[in-house]
Amino acid sequence: FMSYMKISFIAGLILTSPWVFYQLWMFVAAGLYPQERRYVHIAIPFSAGMFVLGALFFLFLAAPMAFNFFLSFGANVVGVASNWTLQQYISFVTIMMLVFGLAFQTPIAVFILVRTGLVSIVTLRNVRKYVLLGMAFVSAVATPSGDIYSLILLLIPLYGLYELGILLSGLADKKARQKEQAAA
Repeated sequence: FMSYMKISFIAGLILTSPWVFYQLWMFVAAGLYPQERRYVHIAIPFSAGMFVLGALFFLFLAAPMAFNFFLSFGANVVGVASNWTLQQYISFVTIMMLVFGLAFQTPIAVFILVRTGLVSIVTLRNVRKYVLLGMAFVSAVATPSGDIYSLILLLIPLYGLYELGILLSGLADKKARQKEQAAA
C-alpha cells in the first residue's frame, strides 16, 4: 500500500509540476518590479519542463545504469547477491527523481542570479572550478546510495546545466545590448 502511495505522490508531483512551479513563481513575482515580472512568465514553463526532464533523465538513463552497477557490485565485488525489496526500490527511485528534477533547475537559478545582478557572467566563468567542487559535494550528499556512480550520474548533468545557464545568460545579455544599441 505504501509503495502505491509513494508512486502516486511522485507521479502526481511530476504531472502537476507546471502548476506547482506557476504558484511558486507567482509568489516570487509579487515582490518583483514590473519589468522583472516578464521573466517569470518565461521561467514557469521552462522550470516545469526542466523538472520533468530531470526526473525522466534519471528514470530512463541514470536508473538503469545505477541498478546494473548495484547488482554487479554486490555479486562481483562483495560476493553477496543484492536483495532489493520493492519498498527500497521505490524509495530510491522516487528520491532520486526528485533530486534530479531539482538539479535540472540549475540553468534557471544561474539565469536569475545574472539577470538580477547578484552575480556577473565573468564571475561565474572565473569560479568554475569551485562550482564544480561544490557540485561534487552536493551530488555526494544528495545521492542517498553513497556510491561514486550515482554521484557522477548527477554531477555531469548538473555541471552541464550550470554551463547552459551561463550560455543562456550570455545570450540574453547580448540580446539586451543589441536592443540598447538599436534604441540609441
